[in-house]
Amino acid sequence: MLLFDATGTKGGALPRKLQDDLVQAAYYYAKQLKLNRFNGIVNIKVPRKKGYIDGAVGGYCSADRFEHQDGNKYWQVDIDLANVTKVEMIQNLAHEMIHAKQFLKKELSTHMDTWKGIKFETEDGTGFNLDSPWEVEAYSSENELYENYINDGGHYGRRK
Repeated sequence: MLLFDATGTKGGALPRKLQDDLVQAAYYYAKQLKLNRFNGIVNIKVPRKKGYIDGAVGGYCSADRFEHQDGNKYWQVDIDLANVTKVEMIQNLAHEMIHAKQFLKKELSTHMDTWKGIKFETEDGTGFNLDSPWEVEAYSSENELYENYINDGGHYGRRK
């Protein structure tokens, strides 16, 4: 089972409503992306500073698999979201959850250099390219994922 948490980048508290909304959206996205069979934690972090990351980026996603002292393997997914409007954060979260899916289903290597078994290299060596297949998939699917969330009431799993 995946567990979700939303905090400030240094572990500080977010406003409770924002924290709840981000976690609920993440649970919804995980269900839609069929991630329920994976074990681990998804940490969603939002900085205090308002605005996009590096002036233009809505979020980053990274993942790693580790063996716990109980002998089981778990995933740790870290999602850094830009501190923008709540609507933009939930939209950006859809994009980053698609990357989480890619990592967990081993479509994308955790080093972000291998897609479905094929090694990719960028000219600058950063591994980041908007034309990479993992970005193409994330950009082409994020709006549908977000729209499904909104059409389902935008409150999946929320206690009434």
